[in-house]
Amino acid sequence: VFEVSDRWGAGQLLVLYHELFWRLDVALAYLPEELIEKTEMVLNHFSESLGDPFPEESFNRDVWPTSLELSSSKLRELWIAVACHALRHFRVTQNKDRFGRLSEQLERVASGDDEVPARLEYDKCMWALAERDREGCRKRLNAWTSSPADPYWEVKRGALYTEIGEFGKARELLKGALVKIRSSQRPGSINIFAMSRESWT
Repeated sequence: VFEVSDRWGAGQLLVLYHELFWRLDVALAYLPEELIEKTEMVLNHFSESLGDPFPEESFNRDVWPTSLELSSSKLRELWIAVACHALRHFRVTQNKDRFGRLSEQLERVASGDDEVPARLEYDKCMWALAERDREGCRKRLNAWTSSPADPYWEVKRGALYTEIGEFGKARELLKGALVKIRSSQRPGSINIFAMSRESWT
């Protein structure tokens, strides 16, 4: 894959790495270091555009079977998705420097985004737990102000409170999230996605 994609542009590589991360994530596979290093290079390529409109890219037919136009908003969406995958990898592998740098970049992109602040808070809380810093995790949870439309972030937040023994706060968050998840199901219809979330909650 890397040999074939050597002549691809940064935007094209974002599409490729987004697909690779998704497939490896579903397979619960470990991310190879070569992929992480190349991903960092692509993410850094757009670092000057963070917080600003990303440049639009057009892929020619020499590389792709059909032309593909990537708007500024689509490139930004792909960048965030790939960066979040990489951030989790840095957390799991306890790479503090790379985790910190990418967190700062994501914070610059997060302005006006619904979910990125919640993703960052969650990963930072998980980092604190990995270092057995229960008090640090508690402070971050209490300062967590982002409230995405997706109620499953409240489930994740409630799970973190459970990890540090704050069962009352956890129960309150989980009950609220469960109400929202159940309300997303329409009477007479079968929403497998919502049913799965309800069972996990």
